[in-house]
Amino acid sequence: MYRTSNRGILQALAIIVIVLTGISVSYAAQWVNSLETDFNQGTYDNTTWNVDHVELSNENISGTYTSQLFDATSLASWDSISWESNLSEGNIIYLIDKEEEVYRSSDQGVTWTLINSDFSNNDDDVKGIVVDSNNYLYAVDNGERIYKSINFGSNWTEINLDYGGSDTHVMIIDSNNYLYIIDNDEDVWKSTNLGIDWTKINTGYSTQDAKGITINSSDTIFIVDKEEDIWSSSDQGITWDLVNNNYGGTDADSMALDSNNYLYILNDQDVWRSTDVGTSWIKLHDDFNAGAGANGDEMIIDGNDYIYIIDHDEDVWKSTDYGSTWNLVNDTYSSNDVKGAISVTYNTNISFQVRSCDDASCIGESWSNNTIVSDNRYFQYNVLFESEYINLTPELYNVTINYTLLDVYSPSIDIIYPINTTYDANVTELNYTASDDNLESCWYSLDFGLTNVSVNCTQNITNVSSSEGNNTWKFWANDSLGNLNLSSVTFEVDTTEETSSSNPYADSGGSSNDDDDEAEETSEEEEEETSEEEEEDEEEEEYATGQSLAELEDTEEAEGKSGFELFTGALLGESSVELNKTSAAYVSVSLIILTGLYILAKFYFDDSKHKNGIRKRKAPWFRKGLVLDFSPRKRSQLTYDIKKSFRKKSELYRELKRKYFRR
Repeated sequence: MYRTSNRGILQALAIIVIVLTGISVSYAAQWVNSLETDFNQGTYDNTTWNVDHVELSNENISGTYTSQLFDATSLASWDSISWESNLSEGNIIYLIDKEEEVYRSSDQGVTWTLINSDFSNNDDDVKGIVVDSNNYLYAVDNGERIYKSINFGSNWTEINLDYGGSDTHVMIIDSNNYLYIIDNDEDVWKSTNLGIDWTKINTGYSTQDAKGITINSSDTIFIVDKEEDIWSSSDQGITWDLVNNNYGGTDADSMALDSNNYLYILNDQDVWRSTDVGTSWIKLHDDFNAGAGANGDEMIIDGNDYIYIIDHDEDVWKSTDYGSTWNLVNDTYSSNDVKGAISVTYNTNISFQVRSCDDASCIGESWSNNTIVSDNRYFQYNVLFESEYINLTPELYNVTINYTLLDVYSPSIDIIYPINTTYDANVTELNYTASDDNLESCWYSLDFGLTNVSVNCTQNITNVSSSEGNNTWKFWANDSLGNLNLSSVTFEVDTTEETSSSNPYADSGGSSNDDDDEAEETSEEEEEETSEEEEEDEEEEEYATGQSLAELEDTEEAEGKSGFELFTGALLGESSVELNKTSAAYVSVSLIILTGLYILAKFYFDDSKHKNGIRKRKAPWFRKGLVLDFSPRKRSQLTYDIKKSFRKKSELYRELKRKYFRR
């Protein structure tokens, strides 16, 4: 068992790390699955959580784990995925004894399990056992029958009743899954379809019985025969070369090869080794069991280069130093002599698939064995657990996902001046703000984008000129990641419009900007007009009476009443009032004045006809050339004058207004 690790900093929750480089900002982030609560967010299929890792469940030899869907919340670049795992390796030893019982050990020979009590239902001794690249077991017996097991030795099927030879001695398999058998006649048989069909490829490679056989990583086959000769074939058994005509021992019992291509021979209780493909040999140990047991029957080497010898007393001996020293690991695995043995190395594996998705359902997104995926918001991984042997499982501990959040936001633009309004003067500036973490360039256009001018993104634009009428100014900004934004403003320029003055004398119901009013006269002209009008009024009054109003007003009558009092009394219908000549004249003049005032008041109170005022209209009942001004301003003056004239006669004014001046 060994552990591989690509893990960085382990955390249960995602962390955000901000890395500053110049003016740019990148957002590095990380997810880590390390706790049961993390992994339980995913989906188990023939897998399970066990203490601190995910593994295969219930003797399954394959299964998957699919993670939850990771959401980066925005577009992200999924940079890498790493994990920490234990990839277990199992060395399983299989033995078949004289009674055709099949035993299995998964703890280096310490304990053994009987998995089949009679694998062939025949009485012939097994002469060889091999395993192919699919971990299927094959056995041949002394009756020339071929058997196969696809479930680790538990069950066997006879695949060939008689391969064609006589009295089998040994069998081996190469890296191409080609099977070879040496029979009692020293003939060499070969099968290229895993034991179904056989062909004799060599007749009489030697004159002696084969006692041991093995094959190296180059598919060179080695044989030791009864006469201590060492033979080799490098052309798939067609031709053979005598490598050594006497390795030094006597009648061999078994032959094996380690990962260094060192050859070993078991001769009774002696162990021999060659480091030069069989040319020369040395005796490593002349009594592997130190006289405590019987001669050896079978020798095998596992994936760790540990050497095992099973002797005639069914004891199991083990060497971890290439045969120099030996230890007894089991003293009675069975009650029968061993006839065939093999050590099979089984492996486990974990493989990752990943995918990135643009939606939370990952619709249409397929898994990829390549950990480089497209930039997307979502990410998911899938783990395939594989084992070549039951009860052997890979273990997944931690998964770390590194990703970078990508900037998907366009620069912010705010045009401060000009704004969407009408200007009465030429606009010569464009004031704005543009901001972004990765702001790169800015430009503007005053002619709907026909001409673009680049500018410094931090400075306002001056010395530009608007056009008369409608204007649309545009401003662009982009960042270093290609995000672009546009802002525009539309405004009017009218430099020909005149501004009219408001009428300070307009009443509350009048308009502040009368369309039919002419330009306001100067205060001096108004004063002259008022003076002229007053003089004209006095002249007309004098013309009718021969006296001025002042003279009439100051005249005292004999009865103790003034002419004005007599006039008003008669006007109000007092019967006791007698008019003399002077009083009658006063009444006549007063009636003329009151008639004029009535006409003026009528214009003033009749808002339905004159609410906007009448300017310089001629009254036909006045003498030719007399002009009256009934604009809102003049009406205000008239009201003031009437009140002033009668300020000392308030009661009389109210009575006259009630009787004669009605709306």
